This record gives sequence, C-alpha cells and structure tokens, in this order.
Amino acid sequence: MPGAALYHLARCAFRVPKAATVRVTTLHAERARRRGGFIIACTHISHMDPIAVMMTCPRQVRWLTRIEFYRRRWPARLLHASGMIPVDRFGNSLPAIRAAIRAVRAGHVVGIFPEGGVARGGDTVLRGGAIKQGVGVVARVTGAPIVPVVVLGTERLQRARAWLPLRRTRVCIAYGTEVMAAPGPPNRASRLRTADRLAAAFRATYRELQSHARLGDDAVP
Repeated sequence: MPGAALYHLARCAFRVPKAATVRVTTLHAERARRRGGFIIACTHISHMDPIAVMMTCPRQVRWLTRIEFYRRRWPARLLHASGMIPVDRFGNSLPAIRAAIRAVRAGHVVGIFPEGGVARGGDTVLRGGAIKQGVGVVARVTGAPIVPVVVLGTERLQRARAWLPLRRTRVCIAYGTEVMAAPGPPNRASRLRTADRLAAAFRATYRELQSHARLGDDAVP
C-alpha cells in the first residue's frame, strides 16, 4: 500500500506523547475494522483531526489533503510518501476525485472532509452546516460505504501547552453507521440525497457521542 511504512511509523511516533498528554474516548472504532475499500468522512474542527483518526482507525487512511500543503518541497514529499491525495478545493477537484476512486477500487481506505475545510460554529455539519458532494461521487462510482466519523476536542491540541505532560487533553471520536450512496441516476439530485443522508448520520453520531461521553453542546467550538 502506498506510504504504509511511513504512515505506521508516524502512528507509532505519536503513541508516546498521546499516552502522556491526551485522554481519548473512542466509540465504535470496530466499524472501520473491515476489509476492502471504503470511505471515511470526517468532521473537521482542526488540522489535528487526521492524527486523531490515525490513532484510532485500525487501517491506514489515505486522506484527500488540500493542495496548499504541497507548495513546499519537504511537506509535499512527506505527504506523497504517506499515500495522501492532493485536492484543489477551489479549482479543479476532478483529479483528486478520480484518484480517490482508484484508491477505493484498489481496496484502500480514503479519508475525506466533506465540509471542505475547517468548520466551526454554524458552519459545521453538526450544527446544520452544508457538506460538499464529492464524497457521494466516490461512493456512487465505487459502490463503497461511507463511514461517518465525528471528532471533538482536537482544536485544543493546536496549542503547545496541550502537549505538556499530565495535561490530559480530552479528545472524543465516534465512528457512525455506514452510509451508502443514494440510488437513482448519477446526477446532482442523487448526490444531494447522499449528502443529506451523510449529514443526518453525522448528527446522529454526534448525539450518540454526546450521550456516551457526557458532552455538552459546547463541545463543538
């Protein structure tokens, strides 16, 4: 698998600081323990979200990663070496969608942030914000399921003090029930129906995580 060695090395490297500084609550991680290709659709409150999923998902995830992170040579090399897929969010996203389709068909796990970027407050899908349709295209063409994932608390990990020993910053992650692409002709209407299904699954997963981890609504920044 592309970038498997580097990906698992990074996972191991984060285990020590995670054990010393982060307290993780995980719900239904077994839903990502499946064979074959599928899609992880993740909420996006901070740039630390992929790391949180990496620490709890039993399989390597090939994330669609914004092309801005590829502008410098060394970050670009590391991202390519880790199996990430560059996506131009404000230009031509078709190459990324096609690469994601090929990856899923090859049996890989592809990670997508359907909110299109970091989303907080009223912009997040958890508070009624909109999501993009690209994830539905990949699901429809490949026939693969979408596993919605809600991640909360990672915005705190962007502060250096959160990584101090014994801080025990709390991060909560929940894997939702799989969503399949809506049936019907492969047109905009079916993509919108898939987006609506996924948005509802995100919110249901969020409510379950709230109940399980005893979170208030202020858990969403």
